[in-house]
Amino acid sequence: MKNRYLNMLVKASVLSNKLAISFFSCFVMLESILVLISLGIIIPLKSNIENNVNNHIVCRELDAKFNENQSNDEIEESVAKIKSLEHVVDMYPLPEQIIATEESGSLFSEYKLSYVHNGFDLKITSGRKFDENETGVALVPDKISDFNESKHIINEVSGSDLIGKTLEFADECQNLHKLKIVGAYNASDPIFQSGEVLIPQKELLEFDKLLFKTSNGRNISSSFGRSYKILIDDVSNVDFIKNEVTYYCNAFQEPLNFDVQLYNIALYILLGALLLFIVLAIIGLYLFVKGSTDNKTNELALYRSLGYKSTHIFYILFSEYMVFGFISVILGSFITVVVEHFFVNPYLYSLVGNSIMEIKTSVNIFDVVAILLFFIAVLFVVCRKAVRRSEYIDLTVLLRER
Repeated sequence: MKNRYLNMLVKASVLSNKLAISFFSCFVMLESILVLISLGIIIPLKSNIENNVNNHIVCRELDAKFNENQSNDEIEESVAKIKSLEHVVDMYPLPEQIIATEESGSLFSEYKLSYVHNGFDLKITSGRKFDENETGVALVPDKISDFNESKHIINEVSGSDLIGKTLEFADECQNLHKLKIVGAYNASDPIFQSGEVLIPQKELLEFDKLLFKTSNGRNISSSFGRSYKILIDDVSNVDFIKNEVTYYCNAFQEPLNFDVQLYNIALYILLGALLLFIVLAIIGLYLFVKGSTDNKTNELALYRSLGYKSTHIFYILFSEYMVFGFISVILGSFITVVVEHFFVNPYLYSLVGNSIMEIKTSVNIFDVVAILLFFIAVLFVVCRKAVRRSEYIDLTVLLRER
């Protein structure tokens, strides 16, 4: 018979405690928003640091240089042995960048004819990528600051505007190279230096040979034909490979031109904030439920005098907060979606939108479920403690004058 009236008691308890329930719902909703936004930033930030920085292709590459006294046959034999090593993904001749000027009048600054690293995921913003077997093709940065020395002005040129044009680049020895622009790439990655025009590796190697032949004794490159790139599967294996290839060549690693310390600090701050929000959620739930039981001393005493057990009182307390907590978490999730779309993501894009980082927050259903489960678990523990405290209520409080 008592069980039939439990839901009625829950409803009566809510109606008599509307203000406290309203504060509780707002608190849970706010905590849900803060936790979801924190998780929405922490997860992609950590992934970016791990994949785009710590395991960046530059961090997985070694520059290998062979001695001048080594013959071509010895170099080929050493390259074959290095390629056969475990964890070595690739080893290829390293083209030398060529400083060149554009002669057709489309560009005026000096530019570097460069190449795409093997295994690098080049981001094309317009046009297309070239195939490494193509010739006479090139990619330009998506945004170019071109300095016209004769007019002393800097022109901001969009790489997409150059697509389809054939540009003539003259190197240091005035060798002309006609290149058709087929696409523009995102130059925000620290692997690129300013003003790099990318062409197929084989063609750049041919340009290097031509420049070396026409240098007339000038020291164009002291390591011409003896420099290689070694690509390794994971950054954790770089030191191992570096020690393994010491016998064959001189190997060293170029540093990644990127300050990751700032992002690591931001990650630690966000993790600290998330921990703070979780602690506040636990303390808040405890204080709300404790305050509720303290204010319901007579009510709980009445339940016990009517024969209701601890399980019944637990059901009343748990149901009262569970329903409104569940609704608050769901409502907080929807608010988070709106806040992230209109405020958080635009702000993050303004900070890192044109860099190696690609941080975009979104509400993950698994995060929402995790918050709900966490809320249920904490509420369960807090309500259990509240029920135990209610067991010590002296029923004589019902006989006292109010």
